[in-house]
Formats: sequence, C-alpha cells, structure tokens
Amino acid sequence: MPTLDQPAAPPVLPTEEAIFRLVDGFYADIRRDPSLGPIFERAIGADWPAHLDTMNRFWSSVMLTSGRYKGNPMVVHLRVPGIAPELFARCWRCSRPRRPSSSHPISRPLSSPRRGESPRA
Repeated sequence: MPTLDQPAAPPVLPTEEAIFRLVDGFYADIRRDPSLGPIFERAIGADWPAHLDTMNRFWSSVMLTSGRYKGNPMVVHLRVPGIAPELFARCWRCSRPRRPSSSHPISRPLSSPRRGESPRA
C-alpha cells in the first residue's frame, strides 16, 4: 500500500482483446446453460455475431470508458420474453468462472456488484 509520500500506481486497464475473450467465453457458457441458453437463443437467433459485438462495445465502454456503446442494456434485456430477475443472478453466477481473481485489473469492474445493488448481467 502506498504511503502519503508515495503516489499510488495508476490502475492497469484491460485490453480490448482481453475484454473480447471474457465476453465471448461468458456467452459461450450462457448458451450452454439449460435455463439461460434457450432464452438467449430465442432472443438472438442467428444474430450472435452482432450481439457479441454489442456486448464487447458495452464492456469496453464500462471498463475502458471508450464510449463505444450507446444504449440501455437493462431495458433491452427486460423486453426479452422469459427473462426474470432471478435469471440475472444466474447470469452473474455463470460469469464467475470467467472472471479473474478480484485483484486482477480486468475483474475489478466485474468482481462484485456495488454495495446495495443486486448482480446484473
């Protein structure tokens, strides 16, 4: 831990490539999940490349403040037939094996929800 006379090291940000690997692996797990997979397949169908591109832009905006995503993902997800609040928690659990340890820079925005918030996909 830095002292007052030692500045803190700047945070190490993930790369776009690391974000893409994380997102692609997460959605591969979602597609295999017996509860979530069918819902996502009905909603996305053959448009998986476009969906993954959107999610990569979203996480790039969140983690790198790239501004590459414009929109409201919660509104979009809540319009999907079959989506229920408990499934967002299931999505969060599906992401756990993909997330590096909480000390790894790429995982900090993903490691846990903010205090008082429920986990969301």
